[in-house]
Amino acid sequence: MPRRILITGVNGFIGRSLWQHVRKSHRSVEVFGIDQHGESDDHIQILSLTDKSRLKVYIAEIAPQIIFHCAGGRMKNRTQLRTSNITTTKNLLASIPSRCDMTTRVIIPGSAAEYGVLPKNIRRVSETFKADPQSDYGRIKLEQSATALGQCREGLEVCVARIFNITGRNTPEQLAAGRFARQIVELERQSKTGVIDTYSLSGRRDFLDIDDVCRALWCLGIDGRPGEIYNVCSSQARGIEELLMGLIMESRLHDIEIRERSDDHSRTFDVVGSNAKLRRHTRWMPQVTWEQSLKQTITSYRKLK
Repeated sequence: MPRRILITGVNGFIGRSLWQHVRKSHRSVEVFGIDQHGESDDHIQILSLTDKSRLKVYIAEIAPQIIFHCAGGRMKNRTQLRTSNITTTKNLLASIPSRCDMTTRVIIPGSAAEYGVLPKNIRRVSETFKADPQSDYGRIKLEQSATALGQCREGLEVCVARIFNITGRNTPEQLAAGRFARQIVELERQSKTGVIDTYSLSGRRDFLDIDDVCRALWCLGIDGRPGEIYNVCSSQARGIEELLMGLIMESRLHDIEIRERSDDHSRTFDVVGSNAKLRRHTRWMPQVTWEQSLKQTITSYRKLK
C-alpha cells in the first residue's frame, strides 16, 4: 500500500472523484493534489503543470509513490488541447526525480476516443486494436498515451487507463449523461413536462459509473503492469437512447417529448470495450449497477443550485 499519492487536476471531475474515493476507502494513504484553479491548503497546491521548476520542487517535496495524472481533457482549441494533455504529461514525467530508494508509478487516464470508429465485425475492442482516432481530441489523447509509455525509464513506471463513457454522480455536462441529467432536472424544477433536445440517439456506447472508474484507477496504481494500456469500461453496449430513457425513468417527469435535432448529420457509431485485461491483471470488478448509476447522476444534479 502506498504511503502518499498525488492527483493532478484534482479539482476536475475525475480528479475530485478519485480524491474522495481514496480518502474514503484508503484512509492510511496521504493524498496530495495539484490544480490550476481553486484554493491551496496543506494537501492541495495551486500551480500550472507548465511551470516545470515549481512542479519539480513540489513533487520532490511530497515524494508520492503513485501519481494519477487527471489534468487535461477536452479544450476549446487544438493549441490548448495539446498544452493541457501533451505538454503537461511531458513536464510531469520529467519532474519525477530518479531515486533508487523509491519507485514512482504514473497512471495516465486515456480515452476511448483513441480507438476511433470500430469495424462492424468487432463486438468489443481490446487494447491490441490498432487505434485510428477520428477527432482532434482522440488524436491528442493517443499521442499523450504514446508519449507517456515511450518515456518509461528505470525507476519510473507508467501505464495508461483508457476510459470509456462515464455516468454517475457529478458527471459534467460535456458528457451525455450529464447533459441529459441537466435538462431533466431543469424540467423537474419548472412544469414537469416539456421537451428534451438532443443530437442523434442511434449510437451505442460503453458506460461505466465514476465510482467504478475510480476503483479501476486505484487498482492500476497498485497492480497495473508498467508499459501497458488498460480499457476501463463495463464491456456492455448500451444505446444513447437507452441512457436517456433510463434517466427519465429515474426522474419526476411526465409527458416528455424527446426531439432529436434534424440538422444533426454527424456519423453515428458504436464503441464498446473489453475489460478482460483489467480484470485479469488486477482485482477490479464493476460494482455499481446501471440503475444505481443513473439514479446517482440525477440526484447529483438535483443538489446543484
